[in-house]
Amino acid sequence: MKRIFRNMQYLLAGLLTTAAMNSCSFDEQVSGVKGKNSETILSLNIHSSSIGKTRTATDLTAGGTSTALTDPEKEIQNLVIGVFDDAGDALRGAVKNIDTSGEAQPVTTNTYNENFAAGAATYDAGDSIFVAINMPSSVQNSLYGTTGTDGKNTRPAFVSQEVTIDEALTAGTGTVSPDQLPKFGKSVLAGGTDGVYTANVDVAHLVAKVTLASLTVDFDDDAAHDGYTSFTPTQIFLINVPEKLDLQVNADNTYQYAPSIATYYQGEVSNATNQKDYLGTTELTATALTTTNTDFGTTYTFYTMPNKAGRDNTDAAEYANRTRLVIKGTYSENAGQAAAQSHTAYYAINLGTTTDHSVEANYHYIVTAVIKGDGATTVDGAIPDIENLTTTVSVADWTDKYTNVTINNSGYNYGSGIRYDGITVGSIIYADGHWSPTYTDECAEAYGDPIAIVFSTTTSSTDQAAGWVNGYAMSLKNLDCYTYNGGTDAIHPANLKKNWCAPAYVNTQVTSSLVTSLANLKADMDGLTHCKDVVNYCETNSANIADFYAVDAAMNVMKQQQMAPSVSSGWYLPSIGQIYTWLRSFDGSRYTGSENWTASTNQWSIQNYASLTANELNTYMSTTANIPSQYFDTFKQTSGSQGDAECFYSSTEYSAGMIQNMLFWTNNSMFIDGTITKSQSGNYYYAVRPVFAF
Repeated sequence: MKRIFRNMQYLLAGLLTTAAMNSCSFDEQVSGVKGKNSETILSLNIHSSSIGKTRTATDLTAGGTSTALTDPEKEIQNLVIGVFDDAGDALRGAVKNIDTSGEAQPVTTNTYNENFAAGAATYDAGDSIFVAINMPSSVQNSLYGTTGTDGKNTRPAFVSQEVTIDEALTAGTGTVSPDQLPKFGKSVLAGGTDGVYTANVDVAHLVAKVTLASLTVDFDDDAAHDGYTSFTPTQIFLINVPEKLDLQVNADNTYQYAPSIATYYQGEVSNATNQKDYLGTTELTATALTTTNTDFGTTYTFYTMPNKAGRDNTDAAEYANRTRLVIKGTYSENAGQAAAQSHTAYYAINLGTTTDHSVEANYHYIVTAVIKGDGATTVDGAIPDIENLTTTVSVADWTDKYTNVTINNSGYNYGSGIRYDGITVGSIIYADGHWSPTYTDECAEAYGDPIAIVFSTTTSSTDQAAGWVNGYAMSLKNLDCYTYNGGTDAIHPANLKKNWCAPAYVNTQVTSSLVTSLANLKADMDGLTHCKDVVNYCETNSANIADFYAVDAAMNVMKQQQMAPSVSSGWYLPSIGQIYTWLRSFDGSRYTGSENWTASTNQWSIQNYASLTANELNTYMSTTANIPSQYFDTFKQTSGSQGDAECFYSSTEYSAGMIQNMLFWTNNSMFIDGTITKSQSGNYYYAVRPVFAF
């Protein structure tokens, strides 16, 4: 059975052009797919938004007034996606639960791949789609269940999922992490031509942000204070923060909060009732603010749950539960005088507008406070004189950033954070590093010419340690290291070269190891290491890398014709084991038990198969991998004449004076030969077929 490969891209700088992605992504596997009873494809464009910094439960972090995204808030730890029947509430297939917590989270682009079984979802235009992001594990488990079909498998059940204050603000760990704050959004599917559906989903944070941007005192205008009044902040915190929220979304993408709230939480450290550390600062050690020290100078930021209790004041009991920002401190009159009076004072600040003090999800409430006189004696009591506190509350939302998600059936990758999950031997890599299972014109148009074909999805332990863990890819083109009888050499036009290295280095071992048996020939996959050894040798022996012609051609000259993708190691001369691997990966697997090894001449050979092998390799490129002929150089059995690519250099040494090569020889035998000297002469036509690790 086919599998539908899901590719998710989170592009946080702006929406991509989806038309180019779709034409490349869906490939011939979608041909003939009609209607929702066949394999279907869903492409999501998620318009996301974000909010600012916060403190942990134990460490205080200064806040900020900017509504721009901070790097952690651009991160996506997981997605839970539910699609529901437009005609009813039934789940389409299974809930999708995509965990990305183990991935790097770059600022601009994140790319992930996931697999879902064919037929797991059959969509239709008008279906409802819900996207939940950064849900804590407890909520994921509830939404998804064990298999996706035993979770929230109806629309009402999905959106009525509750998220507690600890789950929403700390992901259940007790520490606020901006990269784990939950987001949610809904939309409907559009399209359906050839089974391709799209959805544009506005996603917003489910929580809000509150920042005390400025705190100053101004006692100068009150003659009664006689210049001897001060206020010393001792804590900043929130009160009346609801215990939970749900995933209900209104038609305009605003949130309906939770249906009922029994408990409200607060952040005052001296009050243990329903207290949460992350809703307030620790006890502050601050300098008294006086007429000569008017500016507190520090901002503090908190996250909070949405709260509709402050929407109007017609219900006094509900209105009393409105979320407020509280400034607590010591208020002193007649400071330094015999009649000095000091006591704890509270200044509870309403959020929202002057008439609507509700706290909406995905909004940033920025508070500027000026204290002019005494405060209340209780946390939410009335301030004695309204003129003793003036506040300005600015409200901003976050709707300026995008998150793109594409789910399709072909496993292609997009973006600088390319991942290669699902890539196989024979996959094509394009100029910018994107890949597809076989060549397509759409991908070439979008991502540059095809430049390499994957010949292994495992790498050596050395390459793995260096971060190249996905595989190896072989260039589709040769580099000619020798042009017969003095023609123009494209690589070294000033001095025609047909040797592995200059005569001065013919009898010098420069690579890290020698290959002298069939077993270690096959096991030698460290071409990158060998080439680095040559580079290191040159650096430590005042040699020129250009004197090692074949290595220089693969690592440096190749760049003039085609740069390797930035997500790769860069081009290099393959080891003999890497050449053996790509030879056997694409030769049609015709050879079983017919390999020969002649120890005296250090030769691996298969008799009478040079022509057949060349044909098999060329057929694989043109037919199996679907690569147009203009993009790859064919393999040929040599006739010994100019222009036949009969001999391919490797970076593997057999001895100080000899190297390992692969030959399509004139007697129709395939050889890997260790008897070729580094200064080989004669009518051989040498070539380099560079590779890279990725």
